Amino acid sequence: MRHMHILKNFGNKYPLAAKIIDWFVDPYKRIRQELKHLNEIKKTTTNLSHHLKIYHLMLFNLALGLGFSILIYHIFYVLVWSLFQWYVIFLNIVIIGFMFVLKKFHLLISSLFRDYYLEKAGVHGKMDKDIH
Repeated sequence: MRHMHILKNFGNKYPLAAKIIDWFVDPYKRIRQELKHLNEIKKTTTNLSHHLKIYHLMLFNLALGLGFSILIYHIFYVLVWSLFQWYVIFLNIVIIGFMFVLKKFHLLISSLFRDYYLEKAGVHGKMDKDIH
């Protein structure tokens, strides 16, 4: 409980820093939401092949999360190197650009992939279309 109070104060004192942190955390929130939704769909279906398709979509979302994690790791790694050599910061700009593109199209990519994959499996008719 005390940690939540500290985080709220941090967001109030440093709004730019809070926005930057939210920018990095947002993809993980989306992936978590998507995994919860896929888990609910998995509970409603009884067909084994549909379960397998849903597990594939869950793995796809986990792979996206891993991609974000790798990019974030490289951002911090390059930041450490930029302390010693200033021109390395340009690599950080490129990595942040990749992350921006991946973040921008994450919702589109995952929803198109999910819809196509579940429609192909015949599960799409059973699920709600008002996701996100």
